Amino acid sequence: MKKELITVFFLILLFSFLSGCFDATKKSSQKSTPSINVFIFGYVDNIEGENLEFINITVYNSKYNWQNHTITNETGYYRLGLFAGSFTITIDHIDYEEQFINYDFIENEKIWKNITVEDVNREEFYFTNLKGDIENLNDYRGKVVILDLWATWCNPCHAVMPELKKIYDHYGRNDLEIMSVNIDYRENVQYIQSFIDWFEEQYNIELNWIFGRDEDSILEKYMNEGAIPTLAVFDQKGRLYYRKAGVHAYKEIPAGFPESTPTLAPIIEELIS
Repeated sequence: MKKELITVFFLILLFSFLSGCFDATKKSSQKSTPSINVFIFGYVDNIEGENLEFINITVYNSKYNWQNHTITNETGYYRLGLFAGSFTITIDHIDYEEQFINYDFIENEKIWKNITVEDVNREEFYFTNLKGDIENLNDYRGKVVILDLWATWCNPCHAVMPELKKIYDHYGRNDLEIMSVNIDYRENVQYIQSFIDWFEEQYNIELNWIFGRDEDSILEKYMNEGAIPTLAVFDQKGRLYYRKAGVHAYKEIPAGFPESTPTLAPIIEELIS
């Protein structure tokens, strides 16, 4: 009888031990893969409309070493399921750099996170204007910018200036800016300003846009075919849209200009519209 009781006792202990092992395994499994209990959602901004549906967004949760992926729809909207705790959002697109956004939130908190992606294709340059202030292309985001590379001794550059004046007068400052940058390091500010004063008096025209001197960030990067005048057009996001050396006209080709003279009006209208 005693042997039977001892056997039953050991069987109960063995069953309890095995049940505990199974239960512990079950609990461990549940801890590593908890259920989703919160969502983050929002929009991805500052991207061309036709590219929005190709933005891949991944959320990483450091607490559970877990991640979830989604792709924005055509409006840039995204929605991702999360676990409570800290997480990192990664945005990955062929034309854009990765972005990491860290955020801590309370469980079941409603989260709305709009994300602005900076376009790595944007250009960057700076120069000093004739007043001594620094002009930076990034300060003119939202506007079409025409960069005119010139020098006082360049006669074709002189021919371009009345055409630039037509453009400058036609468009408002909210839409367009012109920057004429002198690329000859031998011509100082006083010399350039005296030339502008002479040109305005000689041709009865006001050159009232931005003039300045190159600070070594423009000449080698944007001068086309090693020639001036070179005109470059940047879109509202600071991306180089057009660049060509030679004389340009605004809309109508003036008398005395070659018939093949390119016009800037179609380019500007396409960007502004």
